[in-house]
Amino acid sequence: MKIRGKQSWRYELAGEITPESWKGWIIEHFQEQDWEWLEYQDCAKSYYHYAKIVGGKLQACVFISPNEQLPERDWLQDFFVKDELSLDERINLLLGQPAQKKDDAGKIVCSCFGVGKNTILKAVKEQNLKDVAQITEKLKAGGNCGSCVPKLKKLLKAS
Repeated sequence: MKIRGKQSWRYELAGEITPESWKGWIIEHFQEQDWEWLEYQDCAKSYYHYAKIVGGKLQACVFISPNEQLPERDWLQDFFVKDELSLDERINLLLGQPAQKKDDAGKIVCSCFGVGKNTILKAVKEQNLKDVAQITEKLKAGGNCGSCVPKLKKLLKAS
Protein backbone atom coordinates (compact mmCIF):
# COMPACT_ATOMS: atom_id res chain seq x y z
CA MET A 1 0.00 0.00 0.00
CA LYS A 2 1.31 3.47 -0.92
CA ILE A 3 0.02 6.48 1.05
CA ARG A 4 0.89 10.17 0.68
CA GLY A 5 1.99 11.79 3.95
CA LYS A 6 3.42 15.11 5.07
CA GLN A 7 6.37 15.63 2.70
CA SER A 8 6.70 11.84 2.44
CA TRP A 9 5.33 8.63 0.99
CA ARG A 10 4.51 5.70 3.25
CA TYR A 11 4.69 2.15 1.99
CA GLU A 12 3.14 -0.64 4.02
CA LEU A 13 4.33 -4.11 3.08
CA ALA A 14 3.55 -7.57 4.37
CA GLY A 15 5.19 -10.89 3.74
CA GLU A 16 6.51 -14.11 5.18
CA ILE A 17 10.08 -14.06 3.86
CA THR A 18 12.78 -12.52 6.08
CA PRO A 19 16.17 -11.57 4.63
CA GLU A 20 19.34 -12.90 6.25
CA SER A 21 20.31 -9.36 7.21
CA TRP A 22 18.01 -6.36 7.45
CA LYS A 23 21.07 -4.11 7.24
CA GLY A 24 22.03 -5.78 3.95
CA TRP A 25 18.45 -5.43 2.69
CA ILE A 26 18.49 -1.70 3.51
CA ILE A 27 21.79 -1.13 1.69
CA GLU A 28 20.56 -3.12 -1.33
CA HIS A 29 17.24 -1.25 -1.59
CA PHE A 30 18.38 2.27 -0.72
CA GLN A 31 21.62 1.89 -2.74
CA GLU A 32 23.47 4.68 -1.03
CA GLN A 33 26.55 4.70 1.16
CA ASP A 34 27.06 8.29 2.35
CA TRP A 35 24.39 8.87 4.94
CA GLU A 36 24.01 8.94 8.67
CA TRP A 37 21.86 6.11 9.88
CA LEU A 38 20.21 4.94 13.05
CA GLU A 39 19.57 1.27 13.61
CA TYR A 40 17.95 -0.86 16.29
CA GLN A 41 17.45 -4.60 16.17
CA ASP A 42 15.93 -7.01 18.66
CA CYS A 43 16.60 -10.48 17.28
CA ALA A 44 14.56 -12.24 19.98
CA LYS A 45 11.41 -10.29 19.04
CA SER A 46 12.29 -9.92 15.33
CA TYR A 47 12.08 -6.12 15.47
CA TYR A 48 14.19 -3.97 13.20
CA HIS A 49 14.17 -0.15 13.08
CA TYR A 50 16.21 1.91 10.64
CA ALA A 51 16.35 5.62 9.86
CA LYS A 52 18.30 7.37 7.12
CA ILE A 53 19.41 10.90 8.05
CA VAL A 54 20.91 13.32 5.52
CA GLY A 55 22.06 16.72 6.75
CA GLY A 56 20.17 16.20 10.01
CA LYS A 57 16.87 15.59 8.15
CA LEU A 58 15.01 12.29 8.06
CA GLN A 59 15.00 10.90 4.52
CA ALA A 60 13.70 7.37 5.06
CA CYS A 61 12.83 4.92 7.79
CA VAL A 62 11.93 1.26 7.99
CA PHE A 63 10.13 -0.52 10.82
CA ILE A 64 9.87 -4.30 10.80
CA SER A 65 7.66 -6.17 13.25
CA PRO A 66 6.18 -9.67 13.10
CA ASN A 67 3.07 -8.66 15.04
CA GLU A 68 2.11 -5.24 13.66
CA GLN A 69 3.53 -3.36 16.66
CA LEU A 70 4.61 -0.42 14.57
CA PRO A 71 4.90 3.30 15.27
CA GLU A 72 1.77 5.42 15.04
CA ARG A 73 1.56 6.70 11.48
CA ASP A 74 0.77 10.35 12.18
CA TRP A 75 3.52 10.59 14.81
CA LEU A 76 6.07 9.09 12.44
CA GLN A 77 5.27 11.30 9.46
CA ASP A 78 5.80 14.43 11.59
CA PHE A 79 9.54 13.70 11.50
CA PHE A 80 9.67 14.19 7.73
CA VAL A 81 8.68 17.87 7.94
CA LYS A 82 11.43 18.78 10.42
CA ASP A 83 14.56 20.47 9.08
CA GLU A 84 16.73 18.74 11.67
CA LEU A 85 16.07 16.05 14.26
CA SER A 86 17.11 16.69 17.86
CA LEU A 87 18.87 14.01 19.90
CA ASP A 88 15.63 13.21 21.76
CA GLU A 89 13.72 12.93 18.47
CA ARG A 90 16.37 10.57 17.11
CA ILE A 91 16.11 8.38 20.21
CA ASN A 92 12.31 8.31 20.03
CA LEU A 93 12.46 7.55 16.31
CA LEU A 94 14.85 4.70 16.92
CA LEU A 95 12.59 3.34 19.68
CA GLY A 96 9.61 3.71 17.37
CA GLN A 97 7.52 5.54 19.95
CA PRO A 98 6.96 9.07 21.21
CA ALA A 99 8.11 10.18 24.63
CA GLN A 100 4.46 11.06 25.28
CA LYS A 101 1.67 9.00 23.77
CA LYS A 102 -0.24 10.75 20.96
CA ASP A 103 -3.58 9.70 19.45
CA ASP A 104 -3.30 7.67 16.24
CA ALA A 105 -5.02 9.53 13.39
CA GLY A 106 -5.84 6.22 11.69
CA LYS A 107 -5.98 5.51 7.98
CA ILE A 108 -5.78 8.72 5.93
CA VAL A 109 -9.18 9.77 4.57
CA CYS A 110 -8.28 13.25 3.32
CA SER A 111 -4.96 13.09 1.46
CA CYS A 112 -4.87 16.83 0.81
CA PHE A 113 -4.63 17.68 4.51
CA GLY A 114 -3.47 14.32 5.95
CA VAL A 115 -6.59 13.81 8.09
CA GLY A 116 -7.15 10.27 9.34
CA LYS A 117 -10.30 8.28 10.06
CA ASN A 118 -9.76 8.20 13.84
CA THR A 119 -9.28 11.98 13.96
CA ILE A 120 -12.52 12.50 12.03
CA LEU A 121 -14.54 10.08 14.15
CA LYS A 122 -13.21 11.61 17.36
CA ALA A 123 -14.11 15.15 16.19
CA VAL A 124 -17.59 14.04 15.08
CA LYS A 125 -18.24 12.48 18.48
CA GLU A 126 -16.62 15.07 20.75
CA GLN A 127 -17.74 18.17 18.82
CA ASN A 128 -21.12 16.79 17.74
CA LEU A 129 -20.42 17.44 14.04
CA LYS A 130 -23.45 16.79 11.86
CA ASP A 131 -22.34 17.36 8.26
CA VAL A 132 -19.34 17.50 5.94
CA ALA A 133 -19.21 21.30 6.07
CA GLN A 134 -18.66 21.14 9.85
CA ILE A 135 -15.91 18.53 9.43
CA THR A 136 -14.25 20.76 6.83
CA GLU A 137 -14.52 23.78 9.11
CA LYS A 138 -12.93 21.97 12.06
CA LEU A 139 -10.38 19.69 10.32
CA LYS A 140 -10.07 21.00 6.73
CA ALA A 141 -10.91 17.50 5.45
CA GLY A 142 -12.93 17.75 2.25
CA GLY A 143 -11.97 21.37 1.76
CA ASN A 144 -9.60 21.06 -1.18
CA CYS A 145 -10.12 18.57 -4.01
CA GLY A 146 -13.28 17.05 -2.52
CA SER A 147 -12.48 13.45 -3.45
CA CYS A 148 -12.85 12.38 0.20
CA VAL A 149 -16.34 13.89 0.64
CA PRO A 150 -18.12 10.55 -0.06
CA LYS A 151 -15.91 8.88 2.60
CA LEU A 152 -16.70 11.69 5.04
CA LYS A 153 -20.43 11.17 4.45
CA LYS A 154 -20.05 7.44 5.13
CA LEU A 155 -18.15 8.14 8.35
CA LEU A 156 -20.90 10.52 9.47
CA LYS A 157 -23.58 7.88 8.81
CA ALA A 158 -21.55 5.20 10.59
CA SER A 159 -21.06 7.35 13.67
